[in-house]
Amino acid sequence: MKIKVENEPDLVRDTKSNAVLNTDNRALQAYKKQKKLLNSVGDTSERMDNMEQRLINIENILLELVRNNK
Repeated sequence: MKIKVENEPDLVRDTKSNAVLNTDNRALQAYKKQKKLLNSVGDTSERMDNMEQRLINIENILLELVRNNK
């Protein structure tokens, strides 16, 4: 059974577990959307770091080739 929390329209207390639950589905959807966006930004940042490291490796190989051909 769930009981409304006084002065909190979006909160209920589960009487079995005594947990306070948020019933605002719009807030949940906004949270999920924000989390997905942050994960996407993190993935993009990681890919950029990997690409930068690969470019550094290519640059080092090219410099070594130039040195060896002098």
